[in-house]
Amino acid sequence: MLKTIRMQVAKAVTIIGISAGLSALSGCAKDAELLVPPVQMEQRNETKLFCCAIGQMPMFPGGQKALMDYLAANIHYSDEMEETCAQGRVVVTFVVEKDGSISETKVVKSVDPAFDKEALRVVSAMPKWIPGSLNGERVRTRYAIPITFRIK
Repeated sequence: MLKTIRMQVAKAVTIIGISAGLSALSGCAKDAELLVPPVQMEQRNETKLFCCAIGQMPMFPGGQKALMDYLAANIHYSDEMEETCAQGRVVVTFVVEKDGSISETKVVKSVDPAFDKEALRVVSAMPKWIPGSLNGERVRTRYAIPITFRIK
C-alpha cells in the first residue's frame, strides 16, 4: 500500500515552466535574479563559458518533451519529502560541457533541502546533451531548469 501511495505521489510531481525556463535563457528572462545575466562570459581553465549569447543553445536528446518525460520519470518523493508536504519550484543551473556532459549543478532557487537534493540528483544524472555552439564550434553553456514539486 505504501509503495502504491509513493508511486501515486511520484506521478503527481509536475514539471512545469520548462519552456519558460528555456526561453528565459535565450535572453527573455522574467526572473532575472534567478538566472545568469545575459551575454556573460566566464573564464575557466582557459575555456569560455557562454550564457545566453550563443548561436545554438544546448538541447536534451529528443528535445523539450523528452526532457520533461525524463524529469517526470526520474524525480521521486522521499519519505522526508512526503512528511514535509512542502510544494514549490526548485531552479537548478548547470553547465553543458562541449562533450554534452553535465557539470557545475547548483540550486539557485530553493524550496526545501530535500527537494533541492532530489532536483540536483536528477539533473546530475541526465544523459549527455547536444552541446551548444557558436559559429559552428561547440561551447560550454550555462543552463537552468525550473522543476515544480506539487502533491495532488
